[in-house]
Amino acid sequence: MNAGKAVLSASKQAIFFVIFLLIIFLGCAKKEAIRVQAPNGEGLKERVMAYCGYLANQEFDKAYSMEYPLYKKNVSLTQYIRKHTNSMMAYEGCEVSGLQEDGDDATVDLQMKVSVRVPGAKAFQHSKAMSEKWVRINGEWYHVAAEKKNAPTRDFK
Repeated sequence: MNAGKAVLSASKQAIFFVIFLLIIFLGCAKKEAIRVQAPNGEGLKERVMAYCGYLANQEFDKAYSMEYPLYKKNVSLTQYIRKHTNSMMAYEGCEVSGLQEDGDDATVDLQMKVSVRVPGAKAFQHSKAMSEKWVRINGEWYHVAAEKKNAPTRDFK
C-alpha cells in the first residue's frame, strides 16, 4: 500500500510541476504577445510620460534610471539631483505633441510645463516646446540628455 501512495504522491508532484511550468511559459508568451501587438509609439509615450512625471514630482532617482546608459556613466545620481534641484526651473509636467520612431531611435515633441523661479520675484508658469531624443536598448526606451558628450552611440557598456 505504501508503494502505491508513493507512486500517487510522485504523480501529483509531476502534475503540479507540469502545471507550474505551463503557467510560467504561457504567462511569458502572453506578455510577449501583448508587447508585439502594441502599436508603434505606445510604449514610448508611456515611458516619456512617466519620465516627465518623475521630474515634476521631484523623483529624480527614478528619472535618472530612465536616462541613457552613457549619460549615467558620465553623470552620477548625486550630480543629476544637484543639477535638477539647483535650477531656477521646476518641472510641472508635459504633453506629448508628436512622436517619430525610426527603429530603435525616436524623437519626441513635447510641450513642457515649467515654473520659473527668479530671485526676488514671484515664480511664473511657462510652457516650452521642445524635442527630445530617446533610444531603445533591449526593448526599453531611454531618454538621451542634450549634452554633446552624451550623444547616442550603441557602444554604452
